[in-house]
Amino acid sequence: MSAAAGARSRWSCAGATQDSGSPSSTCRSSATSRRTRIAAASLADRTPFVAGDFFADRLPEGHDTVLLSNILHGWSEADARRILALCTDVLPADGTLIICESFVGNDKRGPAPAALMSLNMLVETWGRNYTAAEYTSWLREVGLRTERVLPLDGAPTTAALVARKVRP
Repeated sequence: MSAAAGARSRWSCAGATQDSGSPSSTCRSSATSRRTRIAAASLADRTPFVAGDFFADRLPEGHDTVLLSNILHGWSEADARRILALCTDVLPADGTLIICESFVGNDKRGPAPAALMSLNMLVETWGRNYTAAEYTSWLREVGLRTERVLPLDGAPTTAALVARKVRP
């Protein structure tokens, strides 16, 4: 990416408040598409969009779910871990964090699309595609436990890792 380091931490947030234990929103790459899908699911009244900077602005509070969809692969390991800690800070007890990404296998050799995307990220950004095991370890460090990894049939996202905040 050719963006300045300060601009790289910009984010658009769709916070979700859910009534059940399942994720309450699905987001696509464009804000218009996300808003359309959220409105079609009758979730617009409880899924706000807020723009900001991960490292300069506090993430919005008052939501029981944080969704990071195709965000973390563009960041270094240190920054990805920092983002996970910041997300955890705004979650209530038993809050949910969902990471949707193109996961590489724990041996980091595939699947081919995820490995190729990871190579691209190494060349163009500070990041790469991470494994579910890496995320699970980092989440444990910030007080979350991985509940499940759900395979997804879509590109570029291959899975959703669902983690819940551990009560103190």
